Amino acid sequence: MKCPNCQFELKNPGPNCPFCQFVLPDSESQDPRAHAPQTSRKAEAASAIPSPGGASPSSEEVSIGAETNPAQPAFQPPVVTPPPQGGTLKTVAILGGAFLLFKIGAFDNILMLFGLGAAPVEPPAAPSLTLPEPAPLTAAEEAREAAAALPQAPSGPMKEQTFDPLDDPRMKALNAEVDRKLEASKPKGSSSKNAEETGNDPEAGDWLFQGRLYDMISLKPVVGAELMLMDSTEQKIFTAQSDAKGRYEFEVPAVKGGFRLLVDHPYYLADYFDEKSPPYDKSPLSARQQLRAARPTHKPWIGGAKAVRRDLILYPEIPDR
Repeated sequence: MKCPNCQFELKNPGPNCPFCQFVLPDSESQDPRAHAPQTSRKAEAASAIPSPGGASPSSEEVSIGAETNPAQPAFQPPVVTPPPQGGTLKTVAILGGAFLLFKIGAFDNILMLFGLGAAPVEPPAAPSLTLPEPAPLTAAEEAREAAAALPQAPSGPMKEQTFDPLDDPRMKALNAEVDRKLEASKPKGSSSKNAEETGNDPEAGDWLFQGRLYDMISLKPVVGAELMLMDSTEQKIFTAQSDAKGRYEFEVPAVKGGFRLLVDHPYYLADYFDEKSPPYDKSPLSARQQLRAARPTHKPWIGGAKAVRRDLILYPEIPDR
């Protein structure tokens, strides 16, 4: 026997189909409509309703149409969500990329690459200026230009300009005035002249040199200066040192040709200035400050029968010391 609903082969028929739970018709009543599914029974009941003016259905037919199967759930179709369309996403991506390229200024370049953009506009050419031709020169102007084109001969030999403070006319006038006053103030028969000026015999005996050392800028005594007298053969050397008042003294044997003096002090230049040429302690400070690069000349140290006084001036390494 087969199930009239699902056509399942029933080996042991019972009241219901074991597969679809359909109520099987009993052996007494073989009417398949009594055990038809709910949907088919409803359709038959609807078809059995008479048209207007026709006969009404019987109570048996109504009871059959109203029968339902509570064990079988109502069929509901599945809800299927349609997938997103790929064409919309592609359109949004293309429009977004085009807007980004437009923002960074590369959209026109890409359009021109594919031949879709407008051709670049060339800037207008600048108008050419035509200068008027110069007027012809006259004979006088041509002569002046020819004379100006000739090389100019130098007026004289070029000389290197050097500045020496001692060659300044104002300094020379000042020194001459000071020398004149000193010569006028010296007493007659002064013993400060050396043996060459007095005509004394340089080999008459021992020579005595005395004097003091002072600063060129501050005019203060120079303390601790090392003085060294040396003859021309550098065989005879005599040394002395300035005291707290800047005084020094040499007593050396007479030597033909005299001595030369070397001065050494850590705070002063190696060269020295002799008081006799000129008396710098009487000069203004501005004039003394210009003597840093000066190279004074010195006479040989020649004594005589009497003591010779020679005051020395040293220029400081650092004037503000």
